[in-house]
Amino acid sequence: MPLPNYYSARILDPKLFKKHRYDKNKFGEGVDVVWGIKDGKASVQAIRFSKDKYSKALINTWLKRNKFKAMTIEEDAGPASTIMGPAIIPTTTTADIAQYVKRVGPMVSRQGDRKKKKKEKTIKETLEWIVDDR
Repeated sequence: MPLPNYYSARILDPKLFKKHRYDKNKFGEGVDVVWGIKDGKASVQAIRFSKDKYSKALINTWLKRNKFKAMTIEEDAGPASTIMGPAIIPTTTTADIAQYVKRVGPMVSRQGDRKKKKKEKTIKETLEWIVDDR
């Protein structure tokens, strides 16, 4: 599922991989990559192109020039609310969201753990400050 304002060129099926990683502007300004990771090896699973900088014709040219063959090139669904990045349109079912979370969960949880620890530390410091201030 493409991010809002992006085209997504699927290179390999995401089901082939156990983990995924996202690198912004990895192949130049407006060209992001989704890495599929399996058995400790990373492969390009998808390439995302900013709509501000690329058209479908330019994407096809870029892919050929860089020796990638896309299974599909998808466009975002248009204006929608977002949950953790990708567009969730009103017709999306709970099963669709569960499938997405299962696919990207390991990638998101690592970021969430760092944020949670930082937030817990800030709360602890604030509580200590309040107690000391009395």
